[in-house]
Amino acid sequence: AMKARKRISNILLEVIDKEKQVLNSQDESSRNRNQNKKCLVERLLRSTTNNTAVESSLTEEVIIDNIFTLVFASTDTTASVLTSAFFELAKNDELRERLQACVEKEEFEENNNDAADEVLRAFLSEVQRCYPAAPFTMRNIADTGADGIDLGDKHGRVPPGFNITYAIAGTLLDDEDSYPNPSKFNMDRWLKTRDSKPPQNWAFGGGCRTCPGRFLSVAESVALLRAVLSRKHGFQLKLRSDQDLTFSYTPGYFPKDGFIVEVES
Repeated sequence: AMKARKRISNILLEVIDKEKQVLNSQDESSRNRNQNKKCLVERLLRSTTNNTAVESSLTEEVIIDNIFTLVFASTDTTASVLTSAFFELAKNDELRERLQACVEKEEFEENNNDAADEVLRAFLSEVQRCYPAAPFTMRNIADTGADGIDLGDKHGRVPPGFNITYAIAGTLLDDEDSYPNPSKFNMDRWLKTRDSKPPQNWAFGGGCRTCPGRFLSVAESVALLRAVLSRKHGFQLKLRSDQDLTFSYTPGYFPKDGFIVEVES
């Protein structure tokens, strides 16, 4: 493991060096224009007091550690979401054919505006709603100068400094006002145009405090689903028949012994 880490670190050092050269070759106006097109390494290099790579407050070692953290910290949650995704694909032939058709269409058409990505992300959103990797989450009430937060007549006011735990599975993610017919797996709810879409990732927070690893997790999941659903690879998915699919919270919402989905080429 240590040898593998060393090899990966050397690769990352080369990437960091190249990104530094690119940043140092840009003038200030170019940097500002490209703010919304930064890769992960560039974002870490820009984490400075004066927005320049030369005086970065993050050393190369710290940047590498952050990348390792992002890649490995989401291993369990990403694996859980993908397992649930394979479960839905294995049991729902119509859904699998629909996603395969989207991927196949993009493989043979140019300038398709990443239509398959949009559909795959919608599919993953519904997977995370129906099978949340974390059924509850915890937050600390920040001291913002206000008198805590008001949870209504039933629970009263929670003062700053208190830790709270709130349920996600079976409550927020099954709210009929936000998700009509919540017991049905319906990825189209994420494709329809609406003023605001309720978040399916409650466990990962939102705003400036959102989990940064969730975006990497989605990118990894979309890439893997593309490969599995591509007809040119010829993958077949099926559920093992000799398994107990009784769901329970473990703590995620899964069968107590997990899913067993066979992926064959």
